[in-house]
Amino acid sequence: MSFINGLICNLIAVFLWGLIQVIYFENIKYIPPLEIVSHRAIWAFFFVLILIFLRKKIFVFFEIFKDKKKLLYLVTTAILISSNWFFLIKSISTENVQDAAMGYYISPILSVTLGYIIFKEKFSKIQLLSLILIIIAMINLLVNIGAIPWIAISLATTWSLYGVIRKKVNIDSEVGLFFELSLLLPIFLTYSILLNQNGTGHFILNDKYSMFFLIGGGLFTALPLFFFNLAIRIIPLSLSGIIFYLVPTLQFLTSIIYLGEVISFEKIISFILIWISVVLYIFESIKISQKNN
Repeated sequence: MSFINGLICNLIAVFLWGLIQVIYFENIKYIPPLEIVSHRAIWAFFFVLILIFLRKKIFVFFEIFKDKKKLLYLVTTAILISSNWFFLIKSISTENVQDAAMGYYISPILSVTLGYIIFKEKFSKIQLLSLILIIIAMINLLVNIGAIPWIAISLATTWSLYGVIRKKVNIDSEVGLFFELSLLLPIFLTYSILLNQNGTGHFILNDKYSMFFLIGGGLFTALPLFFFNLAIRIIPLSLSGIIFYLVPTLQFLTSIIYLGEVISFEKIISFILIWISVVLYIFESIKISQKNN
């Protein structure tokens, strides 16, 4: 595959994550977030299973059981990724997609901070300034709106911790996701069966609309990952990291243009601070990347 093809794959993944997922799950926001997350995990398991077989990586999956430390890390990441899905779905069902975008904007900077704390990685003055601007943005929302943007903070925290721990595990991304889904499958499958048994579940034959969207949720979990993994084999990770910022940008624009969410002046101020923080972070990342090369 050429560089252009890799770039296209990355943009498809971003488009699916930032735009299609929001619009898709908005169609079933009447279903409780935990039920959507359950089916997202269940059906993603089967889609990723097909992917693992096609890539002949199933034997790598079984090797994980030999390493207890790696196993413990992946149990933790399974909890984190399912929590992250829950907060994203929650943001859509409560019409707070702007907060989801905010969370994904600040998560890379939070990841750098966690890298400094956990791995003792270098933390530049510009990165510190980016973090300070984010803290000011959060304080601005707390003081002027009187509420902590818990969805943004929860999404940023779960996604950052997930990335940091997965970096420590050092495992193939597809195999790692499949293992996480394997851990989640019995829990969410049991939960979904119990919901249907007591008559509160939406995965029923006489509601084909909900069934279709719940199954498709698994596909929209696996598909972006497939394209993303194709992309990062060709294009530099630094470029892919910058392209990722299109995800919250698309979420932000979708929340206003398509979902009709109203943005307050106070929130605009916080977003401006975060955007400045992101620009500083990107330029610093490029500078560090060029220095290392």
